[in-house]
Amino acid sequence: MKPIQDFKGNEMRWYTTGFARSNNELMGTDGETYATLVWKGILMSKAVGSCAKGDYEFKWAGFLRRYVPIVEMSSGNKIGELRLGLFDSGWLQMENGRRFQFKQISWKGRWSFFDDLGEKQCTLAFHSWVSRGGDAIIAVNATLNPDLPILLLVGWYAMNMINAEAITTMSFG
Repeated sequence: MKPIQDFKGNEMRWYTTGFARSNNELMGTDGETYATLVWKGILMSKAVGSCAKGDYEFKWAGFLRRYVPIVEMSSGNKIGELRLGLFDSGWLQMENGRRFQFKQISWKGRWSFFDDLGEKQCTLAFHSWVSRGGDAIIAVNATLNPDLPILLLVGWYAMNMINAEAITTMSFG
């Protein structure tokens, strides 16, 4: 797997392969895979995100206030936490002190991450459950951000979980 910082361009795409949402690959326009996200079981909320930087475990937690702890699998240490606010906006707080805000651009389909100086880092766009994929647009200045792979992985994970909950609610509601 190549480091995301080596990608020459700004548009990548999330592809979903396998049954349901079990395997996801972040691919560049060069055809290379830069990250993967794999769910551990069909109805489980636990997933493992992998990139050149390492492997990370994500688990959907909370009831009214959703959050996602990010655990580095090699050490077992929590390295950050994504906290959802109202209406799918919120914060990603890293243990290294870095903080990123994400904002919903349109109804559950598009999120942008901003660093603590207000600079856009990336935008994730979820297409639909039919196409089962999405886009990742990386800001030019974000290639220097060592936390960029985490933003792309945990953001994609959270968007999938929110959409899965919305579909479940509509099915049983």
